[in-house]
Amino acid sequence: MGLVPDFVVRRIIRVLLRQRLREIDYGSFEANHAAKMQWIEQVRARETIADATDKANEQHYEVPTKFILSTLGPYSKYSSCLYPTGQETLAEAEIAMLEGYCVKAQLKDGQEILDLGCGICHFIPFMYSFMTHPRLGQSFHVPRQGRVFHFSTLSPHFMTKQKYPNSRITGLSNSSTQKAYIDATAKSSGLFNLTVRTLN
Repeated sequence: MGLVPDFVVRRIIRVLLRQRLREIDYGSFEANHAAKMQWIEQVRARETIADATDKANEQHYEVPTKFILSTLGPYSKYSSCLYPTGQETLAEAEIAMLEGYCVKAQLKDGQEILDLGCGICHFIPFMYSFMTHPRLGQSFHVPRQGRVFHFSTLSPHFMTKQKYPNSRITGLSNSSTQKAYIDATAKSSGLFNLTVRTLN
């Protein structure tokens, strides 16, 4: 980590992105659309959805958990975050996105909850953990969702011990190292309604 300066990494990423855009540009909208539809038909005809899954697991999912955690925010969320005002910290942006998951999935205490592809399990600790925050009690509006989220969700009343204490939560991960980390964290935190399974 840190051996290559960020400005060099960004330039390399931009070069690779331009290269990829050239590879998929067939000269016109019609030609690009036809190529895309051809690719879709080829995917539908495949017998398997993904190739070399063992190699993908080795290169991505089985890297040391400590390294993954060092690159992420407090909820270890690496898919995306939500910055409604653009002024949020990483932790706040993680919470905004995770709270959005709860709203859209209409999660309620007492349900059986399945987190498919939980990875390092950013969503599961969100459903369990309690954090204090200087913006406690403030609220913000999420454009296009018509939803007002409150940072009071960080309060002990919202997440004292668990967000959904009467739910049974199952996380599905294809990473044995991440499962070991989640199991150890759950055990040390006294969480007993959580099960993580390792499957492809």
